[in-house]
Amino acid sequence: MSGDTSGSHRVTASGMVVPPGLHVLLVEDNPADAELSTEAIAESGQPASLHVAATGEQAIERLSAGLEGTIPLPDLVLLDLNLPGLDGHRVLAWARAQPALRDLPIVILSSSAEASDVAGAYQAGASGYVQKPMSFDALREKLDTVLRYWRDVVLRSPGSR
Repeated sequence: MSGDTSGSHRVTASGMVVPPGLHVLLVEDNPADAELSTEAIAESGQPASLHVAATGEQAIERLSAGLEGTIPLPDLVLLDLNLPGLDGHRVLAWARAQPALRDLPIVILSSSAEASDVAGAYQAGASGYVQKPMSFDALREKLDTVLRYWRDVVLRSPGSR
């Protein structure tokens, strides 16, 4: 996608008009965790739209549709590792194998703090790794920080999302 993610509408390369704010794909199979993350993002005060994929397969379908230009690509992916079927590790590997998605920020959002999970995620190309906190307030604070970081802080190369 092109354009500023913080202000006015933007237009994708395929001519699709996208509303302002950060467009986030949350990949989370647990409905309760997905609902908490959705509420935390809504309460964070960060302008963001959220789409939830409940499986790795749904995430790849959505990213593939974005690559085809039928829907906007997300600006940020929040990816759980422990998914049924196609797990988060495989979704991350698939995304990093797509030339157009190599610079897409993919942040792991997992309950695991195991060193092997963290190291494996970064080795596979994760842009960040956030452990899911136990309290809603802590989750809202972490997601607010993640959204602000990827929207306001990171300078991306010209032509990237």
